[in-house]
Amino acid sequence: MPAPFSLKAPAFAHFVKFLCGPYCARFVLEAHGLEWEQPYLFRRFPRLYAFAPTLPGRMARLLSGGGLKATCVKVPLARRLWWLQEELECGNTPALFVRGRRWIPFSGRWIVVCGETADGFLVYDCRVGCRSRGRSLPIGNTVLSEEELLATWRRFPFVPSGYAVTAE
Repeated sequence: MPAPFSLKAPAFAHFVKFLCGPYCARFVLEAHGLEWEQPYLFRRFPRLYAFAPTLPGRMARLLSGGGLKATCVKVPLARRLWWLQEELECGNTPALFVRGRRWIPFSGRWIVVCGETADGFLVYDCRVGCRSRGRSLPIGNTVLSEEELLATWRRFPFVPSGYAVTAE
């Protein structure tokens, strides 16, 4: 049974789709009612920041710096769906480090799983559009089925996968 939605639905524009890490951190913080404060390098050199990857440890620091308790975890393949459902039931907001592009072996990006409905998982993905909120959804900007979400959160070639940062 899906957990009730306890998050606010932040609405902000995003114009540089390569900034998925900072956008996901902003989404999680604002969904929890906290203020997003841009990191110094982001304010000073936003285009340069787009090419500095947001790895799981950096995402945890972005969320912790905003006032949330963030934990970086590596979830085994067989337990990913169960883990996501448990995190959502506990009221946590998991940000998943997923594979970005098939044709670029080391391309990673971030998505945030906001909740679960009968249709699948409510997800915030900055590559879906230029807004953080889908007008027809209670939160997030897209819906992914269990199969689609697990396929998106698949293994990187030559790189360990299954990383997530959970915020409470």
